[in-house]
Amino acid sequence: MRFADDDPQGADFLREYWRHVIVRKTLTPMHGVFRGYHTMLTLYSLMKWIAKQRAFGDGRAATTLDDVRAAVRLIEQRFVLPAQFARLFELSPVLTLLADRLYRERGFVPRVVLS
Repeated sequence: MRFADDDPQGADFLREYWRHVIVRKTLTPMHGVFRGYHTMLTLYSLMKWIAKQRAFGDGRAATTLDDVRAAVRLIEQRFVLPAQFARLFELSPVLTLLADRLYRERGFVPRVVLS
């Protein structure tokens, strides 16, 4: 399954979305630069996985802009909404410890981005 990141419309959409995530300024102030950056990478990986699953379910070998938009919408609804996302780390210190351990793994970034 291929994530079609060479589509100009898809690239523009993702560029604008991640610009919005960064400008929104919720990840870094709440969690620091290290955790905020790595959380963005985790969300990117989830978004790619969801888009690929959607394309696979439709019998296609590559994702489309619609797949990416649907994946971003799901990530926003379930993971990034400020009320839910901020509470995630507040409610469970264990989750924070697990995430930090994962983020410190040397191969985390390549595995997440290239998956």
